[in-house]
Amino acid sequence: MFVSDKLIFIELQKTGSTHVRHLLTELLGGSLEGKHNAPTPEILAKGLPILGSVRNPWSWYVSLWTYGCQKKGVLYQRLIDPARWQTKGKQAAASDDEDEDDSPSAKPQAGLKKGKGMGMRKPLPALASAERAANFWYADPGNVDAFREWMAVVMSPAARRIVESGYRRNPLSKSCGLMSYRYFKLFVRDTDQLGPEYKSLAMAKRLDAERCWVNHFIQSEHLEDDFLKALAASGVVLTEEQIANVRSARKRNVSERPLPTNAYYDEATIRLVQERERFIIEKFGYQAPTLPSAEQGPA
Repeated sequence: MFVSDKLIFIELQKTGSTHVRHLLTELLGGSLEGKHNAPTPEILAKGLPILGSVRNPWSWYVSLWTYGCQKKGVLYQRLIDPARWQTKGKQAAASDDEDEDDSPSAKPQAGLKKGKGMGMRKPLPALASAERAANFWYADPGNVDAFREWMAVVMSPAARRIVESGYRRNPLSKSCGLMSYRYFKLFVRDTDQLGPEYKSLAMAKRLDAERCWVNHFIQSEHLEDDFLKALAASGVVLTEEQIANVRSARKRNVSERPLPTNAYYDEATIRLVQERERFIIEKFGYQAPTLPSAEQGPA
């Protein structure tokens, strides 16, 4: 999170946030208060305009994955950590309403059995493991099969406690994918102690409407235009030279990948994002990538 005497910028991972922060630092000074974190009550008390950054979810997942292929990022570190997978059997058998210990060392509950009528979750793929993550999912940023398998795991209900701390137990996980969940954690007030009524998409939208503290969003697809509009709306006046520098500045912390975004997707993974990231897709009007013609199947 970037804080200056003019505004606050909250950084959602892989949305061009590093680039935005460097631009703000050059223009306004200010300081970095943590990184991908929400503002404290003390910072909110300053009454400053708040900026946030977002991105097309289909592009976001490819960027998050290719960043892991560079051996970077919190999600990469969690998925290659064998301790995170030690409770995989318990997670696969847990019911939707079960509250469980989020620590990697937690042990399965005695007497928990699989069966009908218990709200069973679909188990993770048999190959899912820290070894699989290190040696296949993140081994080659050009391997579309690795990306698609990784997506199936990251989107699986059985993997929620592995991919993000607190995600499994938050009712938002029922209607929100990882990106939308991170959106709520950063941009919306008091999401840690929500009641079960917030498990629906309609309630997630209501929560956002009532508690979102971001005044201006910067979408990475038109980052410079949104950035300049957000600064102007926040009362920051720039010279023509400063505006030109913003538009010509080199992007930072970019995830490297050899293929365009749509090459990584097939119909199944497009649907996964469409179903799990409906909140962000609908709020910002994002569209799914068009598959290469050879990939397209029946409607």
